[in-house]
Amino acid sequence: MGLVGRRQFLILTGVLCATAQFALAQSAGTVRRIAILEYGDKNARVRVWSAFQERLRELGYREGRNLVVERRWADGIQDRLPELARELVSAQPEVIVAESTPATRAAAQATRTIPIVFPFAGDPVGAGLVASLARPGGNVTGFSFFASDTAGKRIQLLQEVAPDAKRIGLLGPAGNRGIQAMFRQLQKLAPARNAVVRLLDAKDPATIQREFDRLAVDPVDALIVGAIHVPNRVQIADLAVRYKIPAIYFFRDHIESGGLISYGPDLDAQYRRVAEYVHRLLQGAKPADLPVEQPTKLWLGVNLKAARAIGRTVPQSLLLLADEVLE
Repeated sequence: MGLVGRRQFLILTGVLCATAQFALAQSAGTVRRIAILEYGDKNARVRVWSAFQERLRELGYREGRNLVVERRWADGIQDRLPELARELVSAQPEVIVAESTPATRAAAQATRTIPIVFPFAGDPVGAGLVASLARPGGNVTGFSFFASDTAGKRIQLLQEVAPDAKRIGLLGPAGNRGIQAMFRQLQKLAPARNAVVRLLDAKDPATIQREFDRLAVDPVDALIVGAIHVPNRVQIADLAVRYKIPAIYFFRDHIESGGLISYGPDLDAQYRRVAEYVHRLLQGAKPADLPVEQPTKLWLGVNLKAARAIGRTVPQSLLLLADEVLE
């Protein structure tokens, strides 16, 4: 064989080997498909989704190379979720990540076979997402943001900024089981803080505005905002400033959008764990065998600009406890 012929043979052999390796990789399923269904909009939780993607990269996944991701956003409109869930199921992903209880419920109604992971839910058992935290059953598992001692802590944090806060409102849809469970817990804990709690029934921008308008004639001294209201975070923060109401929220997104205090799970860490669950499911684990995890690390943030806007002073003791203080 001449030199040219040998080179052509080697090139051809290399091409055939590469083609065979690519075909083997494809047949072995190394290009994985996942779907993400978000209750909010594209601008919500950009940072925590970055943490999710970073952990996936650490685990060997590269979007556009060995990972395909389909995404849908409901923009805070709950009625859109069922249709979006069906669209994602039709794309035949191997795992669906469904953010929030409403999104998870929509995904679970769209498929009984594709594994579903929720990054956070208030009461996944009460909402019917899983049979139990330890043994979820079915095709759904994930992470709860509920920790038994946080309800009383939220009242305490509000009263550190507003010592006169005796009438406390919980803003959230009355029909939401997570809100119902939280309301019952707050009602039990409030008397020890010399406070009473009432539910402000709001699920969308129109009903949020309605409830704040009612506060003009029947006010509260402070507000706890349900976790479902991330898509409406700017509206609520603006209204809290307008009505001079100290408010505490669950997630960092809220104080970045003008809210006063955020106290809840460290979502950066939690979304990294979500990526690990996705990896385990892609490797063959069953959702029924992956327990629902509760938060192990809580995050506290304070927005001093919001405090000044409502005429409140944040005590130094609270600032020292905070994981982050926004100026």
